[in-house]
Amino acid sequence: MNRSRWIKISAVVLVLMLILVNAGKAQASFRFVVSTLRDERNFLAMAMSIAEAARTTEAQNSQSKAVQAFERLKTMSGHWVAQMPAGKVEIDYELLAGGSVFVAQENVPHFPRMMTVYHLDGDRLVLTHYCGAGNQPHMQAEPFDPKSKELRFAFVNATNLVHPGAGHMHSAVFRFIGPDDVTEEWTWYQNGKIAFHEPLRFHRMK
Repeated sequence: MNRSRWIKISAVVLVLMLILVNAGKAQASFRFVVSTLRDERNFLAMAMSIAEAARTTEAQNSQSKAVQAFERLKTMSGHWVAQMPAGKVEIDYELLAGGSVFVAQENVPHFPRMMTVYHLDGDRLVLTHYCGAGNQPHMQAEPFDPKSKELRFAFVNATNLVHPGAGHMHSAVFRFIGPDDVTEEWTWYQNGKIAFHEPLRFHRMK
């Protein structure tokens, strides 16, 4: 039950009071209202306790999903390779800082070496991508369902954007195919719209 439910009940009670007053039974209606509202306060207190417990459970579930997503990412430690039209893409994933940070060192043809850092922030899984374009997009993972084998990151903000429409990585999707195979799809935004995105299938070499 929620607060809006009790507001509706209270409104009904007031309408009943008016009906009874018009019928010449003001005293009886007053006793009825007082008794009903006393019961409503008790039920409202109980409902608020239940709602608080539900919020706590939801926060725990959210944290659990973030932890599950991070644990799934951490299984990717190693050297990964994918092929794109411009040449070979290589990523080295490494777990650092006592297992609290997962780092990807990325070599993409015709781009300077880049890095992406993943870590938990309370009940959120977040990343910062240190892009060859000189900006640093921050993204947050969407709720992770292990059964879907898909992990999505959405843009939150970025540092060092020359202007709001400047090109930057705006989202990322990981699709876990098997222990040593994953598809990554990074989307580049420019002038408020998608400029390009290309899914790459990576295979773990070691």
